[in-house]
Amino acid sequence: MRESDLISRMAKHDKPKPNQKKTKKTRREKKVEAAPNDDKSINKSNKTITRTECSSKKATSKNPKRKEKAGVNFSKEPSMLINTTTESSSAHPKQKKALPVTPRWTGEAAAKAFVENNSDIKVIRAEFDAMIATTELLDSTYTAFSANMKRNRSENFPCLDKNRVVLQKSNGQQNDYINATLMEIQFPRKVIIAQMPISGVEGCVEDFWRMIYQEGVVTVHLMCMPFENEKNFAEIFPQSTGNFEYYGTMFVNNRKSEPGKEVNVNTLEVLPDGCSHSVIVQMNQHLLWKAEMGPNTLAALNRAAHQLYTEKETGPVCLVSLLGAGRAGTLLATAVAMYQISQGIEPKIKEIMDSLKKQRPGILENLVQYISIYTSLFKYIRKKTQDRKLHEKMDVFLKVLAESVQRGSILFTLNG
Repeated sequence: MRESDLISRMAKHDKPKPNQKKTKKTRREKKVEAAPNDDKSINKSNKTITRTECSSKKATSKNPKRKEKAGVNFSKEPSMLINTTTESSSAHPKQKKALPVTPRWTGEAAAKAFVENNSDIKVIRAEFDAMIATTELLDSTYTAFSANMKRNRSENFPCLDKNRVVLQKSNGQQNDYINATLMEIQFPRKVIIAQMPISGVEGCVEDFWRMIYQEGVVTVHLMCMPFENEKNFAEIFPQSTGNFEYYGTMFVNNRKSEPGKEVNVNTLEVLPDGCSHSVIVQMNQHLLWKAEMGPNTLAALNRAAHQLYTEKETGPVCLVSLLGAGRAGTLLATAVAMYQISQGIEPKIKEIMDSLKKQRPGILENLVQYISIYTSLFKYIRKKTQDRKLHEKMDVFLKVLAESVQRGSILFTLNG
């Protein structure tokens, strides 16, 4: 047989018959056929699959509905991970935060002017001498004061009719007099100056608490040493927490007592007998301020003066000293001057004291108390201002004053 016929027969034999069934392929054969040529796929796509891309493929293949979560956008391209929470630092570089600017003290200019104009002790002394020489009773009357001499501690410190506190008459009481004055000053709260009630005179302590309740007083500053009262103030108000007393028809309950080195603070509840509405009063008892003297420490005076115009409670305040004069007047004048500086006004101490003297004669007792107003203000300004030149000028003044203290011409402590 020829070779060509043999080849044609073999070809016919290899052709599948039309009714012949196809054999099933094994799993291995399917995998081999499905596997792409690595070299060709790399050349066609010109990409390399990273570990991050593979993991993202797995994540999206398991849950195709999964979308943005926790600020990350899973796009169709596995190699593109977009953070939607923050912007690129290269596109928007971080800006440095500006340091907070310390606001300038509102009283800076007024304080500077005050120091510049009041740095000579001789000038201050001349002011005091001029005030002592003036008479403040030319156009004033004090008939109620004269008619109730047993209720006054001294005949030299009259309570004027025009601005005295008039007590409301109740329960058959006919007397409306108390040695207390309503001061008219430019100040954020009403101020009353009163003498310390005389515990040995019937009705005096009761009238004092009647006034506190009637005027709605919320703060009392009592500037008397313990030995200045016969029984260490026990007959004026209860001394310990939980104690209470009846002074005539007035009920006074000590709700809290806080003893201190310089000041005892007592929270008192005051109300008339038969009344349900009470007044809560903070009684500040200053322990280190002797009569006819400046305060033992200027820090105590400054704290009390500052409290008068800065505390949240703005109800009336009552300043009490033995005669309702020197110590009460010194505290009030210091507080008024501090308040003016805080408002940007240069205080004129002589003008302040002249105004107080016309309302409460004898309120200025001596040079020591007058100079203590200036030194207290210098200490206050020194803490407030950062001006070094001003510090130096005040230090010179305080040094000269300290030398006067050592010589005995001025007596009070500058420390604190």
